[in-house]
Amino acid sequence: MLNDRKMIKNDAGENVYLDKDNPYLELTNNYDENRWNMSLSSNLIEKAIELEKRTCLIRVICSCDIILCISYIFYNLFIGLAFLFISIGGFFSTVYYKKSLMYCYLLYQYLQVILRFYLIFLAVFPTKNMFEDIFKNMFRSVNLTLTNETQVEDTAVYVFYWSNLIINCFLLFCQVIIAKFVRIYYNLLPTDEEKMHLRVSALRFL
Repeated sequence: MLNDRKMIKNDAGENVYLDKDNPYLELTNNYDENRWNMSLSSNLIEKAIELEKRTCLIRVICSCDIILCISYIFYNLFIGLAFLFISIGGFFSTVYYKKSLMYCYLLYQYLQVILRFYLIFLAVFPTKNMFEDIFKNMFRSVNLTLTNETQVEDTAVYVFYWSNLIINCFLLFCQVIIAKFVRIYYNLLPTDEEKMHLRVSALRFL
């Protein structure tokens, strides 16, 4: 709706409408809109428009991370809470457009990528007898009586090894894509230099 958008002019003098909460328009709330019109360079307008397009996606990513972090709390309270606060900070950075909060969330995503690489390393180079111990305990827990236990264990280890490797590779791929989206969004948020440019632009119309 137009009531939720504000009009600015680009370098060519054309009218462009942006969401009223767009950080590139944060200074317009300090002045009477009937007294002046704000103008932005085409480059900043393109970033502002792209920022609006990607905000919903990043909020979805942060929301999913918040849910996952809640589950982490059951495994490790300290790490789960730390990751939870970072994810909540990432979500609020899409509401208030705080670049510092998004920076912390971006570092968190890089950490997740490193952890995924580490899990793949463990999958490719498992510790000695790791899979064997897993399946021996599994067989004991269900009280299976096998005529050829070694062969069944070898097959189970083989299946588990490749399924674990494939799953971790897929999760790494997804994590890299997510980190890329977050990095793009972080770069779209206005820098201190661009905020200064906005202040200068706004003062010209007083």
